[in-house]
Parts: sequence; structure tokens; C-alpha cells
Amino acid sequence: MDASSASCPTRPRVSVCDDAAVVVEAIKALQPYSCIACDCEGLSLGEMGGSLSLIALGGIPASEADSIQVYLFDAIKLGKDGLQPVFELLRSPGHKKIVFDGRMDWSELYHRYGGVELAPVLDLQLADVESRAVRGGGEDEQLARLSPYCHRNEVQSQRNSYRLVHRLSGLSGCLAEHGVSADAKLSKSAKSFNHSVWDRRPLTQGCAEYAAMDITLIAQLYTAFVAKGYVDEAKLLEQSARYVSLNKDGLPRAGGGHSLLPLEITSVPSLFESRLTCNKCSRVLSDICFSKTGRRLVKQRYCWVCRAVNVHDARQEAICRNYDSDY
Repeated sequence: MDASSASCPTRPRVSVCDDAAVVVEAIKALQPYSCIACDCEGLSLGEMGGSLSLIALGGIPASEADSIQVYLFDAIKLGKDGLQPVFELLRSPGHKKIVFDGRMDWSELYHRYGGVELAPVLDLQLADVESRAVRGGGEDEQLARLSPYCHRNEVQSQRNSYRLVHRLSGLSGCLAEHGVSADAKLSKSAKSFNHSVWDRRPLTQGCAEYAAMDITLIAQLYTAFVAKGYVDEAKLLEQSARYVSLNKDGLPRAGGGHSLLPLEITSVPSLFESRLTCNKCSRVLSDICFSKTGRRLVKQRYCWVCRAVNVHDARQEAICRNYDSDY
């Protein structure tokens, strides 16, 4: 199956790989690339009750003028055994996997496919967060970004509670902020894409285009970040390894995510700092990640990010209660 478009040279060339012979050829074609854009698609990917549909990979070309060749590995048709060559590439130390928020991709591969670890990995969502300071952003901008997830009045009145809390950008928002243009036609179709169809076969043209578009955008964003000096590779590799493996202890519950950066991903605490466990996220963090009350009282021990999530959830619950007489 070929979903490429000759009329637009910037669009990716796409190959769907659903049998062993095609997989071998695709992996052979990807081997020369040191950086490979990676993205997985599926239903409730990486969460309880979820499933994998596609593993999309594309070698990032040296020149922006070159269109990217995207390979879509059909996880449903190939099965675990048929995906083994792909897993070997994903684990290969000689190929950096470039992702944008790879947490669910990592969780899906690790928990449902026998401990497959996506490594080494560079997560551009973290590079975006780190670039904010480089671009001159200070605490005021950081706090302003938290709205509307965190109510601006709450943030301003409790600034100390939010000074370590950063909001994450999605891929489309990140592209827009950094001036990386996307194919207008594909972007429009992506907004109306029905994500419930990932488990259906045969794979539709729309599914193939959507998956390929994400790989193209990740590759473009990586190229732009490298050109602007936003990719400190050694630092980002270390941060990304911590970030994508956050769910190593088990599959997270469906729908439990939020748009805030977990603490101590972009920074490493001193070995001499006291460590406490958050009641909500169960992560062991240094004591500066908790309020004075949280340090003292176990029942109120929520890290700053989980505290922000709790405040957000309580506000949403109050809104529902006020507007729904049957609440």
C-alpha cells in the first residue's frame, strides 16, 4: 500500500509494512540513519485496556529539502513475532529515537511486548520546555502558561505553590510556537480524525496519512531545534530516559493524564536531599517538591504537580456540581 503524494514534495513517502519480507526491507532502509523519528498509534495507547495498531518510523534526512520516507509497521497483522526486527531497531544503541511525548509509546512497548525499551531516546517535548529559558522566558511567563489548566487567580495568589510546575505543549502548539509550518491539508484532516478506528483493518488512507504526518512533524521539529541550538544531546538523553519510563512500574489507568511536567525530570536532586513519596503519583521525590505541611503530615503529602492536579480536579467538580442539578 502506498499513501504517498507526488504533487507535494514536502509530504512523506509512506509504506505500510504488514508482512515479513516488507519488514526486512524497511528495517534495512532505516539502518543508515542515526536519528529515527518514532511514534506509535493505537487505542488508549500505553494505558490499561489499550492496544497497539501501528509503529511509525522515519529516518530523519540530512537536508530539510528531502522528503522523509515513513514506514508504518502494522502491529495487528504482524503480531509480536513479526515485529521482532522492529523491536531490535528500537533497542539499537546506534540509532537515536526522536519522539514527542514518548511516555505512552514506551509504556505500550514495555508492558505489552515483553519489556521492549525505546532507547536511546530524545523527547522533543522536554527540549521545548528547556528552550523556554533560552528564549528569555522567566517565572511570569512560566506561570502564565499554566492557564487555563490552572486558574490564573489561584496561580497568582499561590505563586510559591506553582514555581516548580511547568505546563507541557502538545505537538501542534509546539510547532506553531516555534514557527515550524505543517502541511495545511493534512493538518486540517488531523483535527477531524476519528481515533476510534485504529483497530480496524484494512488500514484506511486516512490512518496512514495521519500516522505519517506525525512522523514528518517530529522530524521537522527536531531539525528546527537542532538548528536553533535547543538540543543539548547528552542532557536531553538523560532527561528523556527518565521521562519516557515514568510508567515502568505498570500500565497507568485510562484517562489519568494531565498537561503538567512531572517533577525532577529536567533536574536531578542531590543525593543528600531527604526523599518523600507522593500520595498521588507514588513517585519518590526530594522534600522541596512538597509543601511544609506535606512534609510534616503524610495524609497531605502531595507533590507540587499533584497538588495542582488536585486543585484543577476540585474546580472541575465544583463546576459540574453548580451546573448539573442531578450531580
